[in-house]
Amino acid sequence: EGERVSTVKDGDLATPMELRDFLGQVGTTMRLPPRTTVSMTAVAEARLARPVRAPVLLPLAALLLMVVWAAADLRPTALDEVPSALLGTWVTDDPRYAGRTVEFGPGVMTVRFPGGREASIVRRVSLTQRGDTLAVVLQHGDEAQPQELSLGYVAAPEEHIVLSNPVAVHWFRRQVGGT
Repeated sequence: EGERVSTVKDGDLATPMELRDFLGQVGTTMRLPPRTTVSMTAVAEARLARPVRAPVLLPLAALLLMVVWAAADLRPTALDEVPSALLGTWVTDDPRYAGRTVEFGPGVMTVRFPGGREASIVRRVSLTQRGDTLAVVLQHGDEAQPQELSLGYVAAPEEHIVLSNPVAVHWFRRQVGGT
């Protein structure tokens, strides 16, 4: 037998009635629609069977597009020429490298030092923009065993390059024969 409760109907608090009947009278009094009983399994299956609507797909598509764009932006761009931003002669004020210059020309990289120079043919160039720095990897030298030179090019506030080795030595563009 179900739980019995007393009703407030007509001031009669002494007559017990079934809880289900009591709640039915409350629903009628409050003009609530009849309650349909559906199992939670049926509700879950109905929700899973519904197609995903555009408001859900649109943010997912936007997120996917941003991820693809970021991945494409971080992928290095391959070239077979030295970028025009690097063309010219670069010198440093660091006393350890006094009298040395690094020169970039179309397809050629030359390191000049007191008493000589070493020139290499640039085989391949990879560029990756990282904020205000252009990361450059130059493959140069012998085609069978090319060497790599990594550097960062910064255009502002003062144009300079930083070679990967030695680190923290800044090289500045100078006119040939000038300062």
